[in-house]
Amino acid sequence: MAVSINSNLPGLMGTTQLNKTTQLLTKSLQKLTTGSKINSADDGPTGLILSEFNKAQLSGIGAALSNTGKAYSMVSIADSAMKELSTILTNLRSTAVDAANRGTQDASSTASAQADVRNLLQTFDRIVGQTQYADKKLLIGAFAPTVTNSNSANSIAVVTGTVKNDGVSAGSINAIISAGAQAAKVLGGVAFAAPTTEAVTLKINGVNIGLNGTNAATIGAAVTAINGYSSQTGVTAYNSAGSLLLVANTFGSSGNFTASVNVDSGTDFTGLSSLVAPGTQVLTVTSGTDIAGTINGQAGIGSGGTLSSADGNIKVTYYQGAVNKYTSDATATRLSVNYGASQTFQIGNNAGDTMGVMIRDLSSSALGRGTTGLNSVTDPLAITSSAATAAFYSLANIDVTSSKNAADAVKIIDNAIGELNQQRAVLGSFLSSALTPTQDNLSSVTESTSSMQSTFIDTNYAEEMANQTRLLVQSQVGAAVLQTSKEMMNNILGIVR
Repeated sequence: MAVSINSNLPGLMGTTQLNKTTQLLTKSLQKLTTGSKINSADDGPTGLILSEFNKAQLSGIGAALSNTGKAYSMVSIADSAMKELSTILTNLRSTAVDAANRGTQDASSTASAQADVRNLLQTFDRIVGQTQYADKKLLIGAFAPTVTNSNSANSIAVVTGTVKNDGVSAGSINAIISAGAQAAKVLGGVAFAAPTTEAVTLKINGVNIGLNGTNAATIGAAVTAINGYSSQTGVTAYNSAGSLLLVANTFGSSGNFTASVNVDSGTDFTGLSSLVAPGTQVLTVTSGTDIAGTINGQAGIGSGGTLSSADGNIKVTYYQGAVNKYTSDATATRLSVNYGASQTFQIGNNAGDTMGVMIRDLSSSALGRGTTGLNSVTDPLAITSSAATAAFYSLANIDVTSSKNAADAVKIIDNAIGELNQQRAVLGSFLSSALTPTQDNLSSVTESTSSMQSTFIDTNYAEEMANQTRLLVQSQVGAAVLQTSKEMMNNILGIVR
């Protein structure tokens, strides 16, 4: 290389290299100081994109995890309140059973029992009204859907379950009840006739009931005698326009029963069989049928008066005037069930990751409706559609001032207990099958995403310290090269002298 003063190439090369080394050393110190290997876009565009996306995901997952925890707390509050309601119903049942023991009751004890019933019901409704999360009343409609019923004049529909929607707009469920549940029944072919010397044994579900001129002198007496075994037979007797009517205490196929009549002498005064001489005849029982219909276009699963969706998430319990008459409703009833965004929880990181739970109205006036086998219903077949809702006795109506009313109270309370347990089962499923797995999954995803984020942005100190040591050496060498280039220029001065 020629010796010149116009171009100091060694100096320029040394300066360029030292500047690069200084920049790299500054970056290295920044990584060591911040703990992050991506501090600006030029540190790695691809890594920056991925790390920022992961950062947003982690933030959303954290919020979803918090949301799920809040939802769990809210549903747990509702379940805890329902547990107390269950205890009250148990106490109510005990009071009603005790009040039905008329042989030991006097006017004072009867009045005391009825006062206990009123106090328990007031406490029941107070708990229902006061159970809330923030400003949401949990048990009296805040999480109950709006049901539009095409047959609302003579029917009542209750919808419970879990739903999934976009969490922003309202969702809907469309149910069509093509056939209401019916209870199994037997109606006497002829009118009841007062017995003289005849004796009849009525056998229902294996239970023998003896009827004679003493305990069945009238149809009313016969009804009372038969209903004395109702808890054993699962069947209630009625006077239907002068004929005996036997009806299952349970809607649907699960209430089907067997019955027969044995005539010891004379003819069958009950009118249930065609026996005109001693003998036995098996009665033809009209089988009970379960509710039938569709939910969101798919065939539902009927059990008694409750229609469930194929996945079991939605349950529609339907009481109609025709059911109270124990006959089929000829017109299909359409139910439009609407639920809003306020009834759903954002339990995921992305739009649409929502689930909701429906909690029915649990007021005493909303429970126990549609109870079958009530003594208060004198003739189910005589109930007209226009008067159907009058037969919807509820928990709020129970009375224990007579043995007949106390027996009805027990049946209504049992129905209310079943309805409350069904709602608790919905909440339990929501907690165990939706919220708990979601919490576990979000925690697992948080761990995995955090690990991935660490790979993208966290400084590897062992690696970076080694890199810094190398850059420090290079920096020192660069400075030495500049010093050498300066000495080379000084040599030119020496030549000139």
